[in-house]
Amino acid sequence: MDGSAFREVTLVISEDTRVVDRTYPVLLRLGERGFLVYGPFLQVRSPAMETVLAGGGVTTLPTGPRALGGYVFAGPADYVTPVDADRPELGRLVARPTLPADWRAAVTPGLSRALAYYRARMAPSGAVSPIIVYQDRPAPYLRGSVTGGGMLLLQIGGVWRVPRLELRPERDRLLAHEVFHLFLRRHDVADFPDWLNEGAADYAAGLVMRHGVPPALAEVQLQLDLCVTSLGDRPLDSPATAARNRMPYACGFVAHWLVDRALRQGRKDDDAALFALWADLAAQDGLDARTALGRAVARMPAAARALSLLLTSAGTDRWALWAAAVTETGVKASYTAGPDPRVRLSP
Repeated sequence: MDGSAFREVTLVISEDTRVVDRTYPVLLRLGERGFLVYGPFLQVRSPAMETVLAGGGVTTLPTGPRALGGYVFAGPADYVTPVDADRPELGRLVARPTLPADWRAAVTPGLSRALAYYRARMAPSGAVSPIIVYQDRPAPYLRGSVTGGGMLLLQIGGVWRVPRLELRPERDRLLAHEVFHLFLRRHDVADFPDWLNEGAADYAAGLVMRHGVPPALAEVQLQLDLCVTSLGDRPLDSPATAARNRMPYACGFVAHWLVDRALRQGRKDDDAALFALWADLAAQDGLDARTALGRAVARMPAAARALSLLLTSAGTDRWALWAAAVTETGVKASYTAGPDPRVRLSP
């Protein structure tokens, strides 16, 4: 560019042979004739201009003004089919036409269960209509992703593609986690911090799998161990706290466990109050995550202190104070300092 005016510009994107998620305009092949491109890097950053997808000879999904907010599919129309022709509320599946029917069918039960659970608690039927991309040839792993445009990308490779019963719980939990991201979405441009996004999705997925029953202490202990190790003495709710490994997932899970305990105190022992909190967060643009959770947990002062210590406190004595606060909620917690610090939970 020499500074002179222009009308057209051509950007050529090479196909990626390995997945490098959301760090540049990724172009992934889907089957033989379809492609996925990560759209945010193609958008013009100017309040006076916008970038939209032009109509052409291929099918593109999603559509609308926010289509380039995440992954975009471009390819033949026969790639797009209903997840279940008899149940249009389950949304659409984007996959190579030659994908085996039993592989397609393996995602239907988990998707149906998660959608029904969240719709009953957070949104009216039809408010969320998933577009699910099934990519079966990335690498031998199980992975999911929801990006700004509202598309749910499932990467199911290797043994995870086989509809074996022993693998179903892990697949279904992944689906429940990713589908939750479609419900906890803001109408404005502001997004939630990672610890809330991922922690809420992990906690909600567990509620789906357990039919609303809170997690056992063994599961909380696993998440807490990951949180203590990865977060250290840094505050969780701080832009300066860089995510390490599964830190946002684990610490966010622990934060929501505290909130769930407080919300169930003196009430019917179900998850209705927690889902109502998440629904309010999604509906009220500009509502601060820390403030909303703090209000919800205020009815149990010890849990409120523990949440505040997790989100905003720093220093070497934070976990000892956190363990003391959690003990006051009725769960014994003991802190052990040293090169491998740990907080142990017991009934």
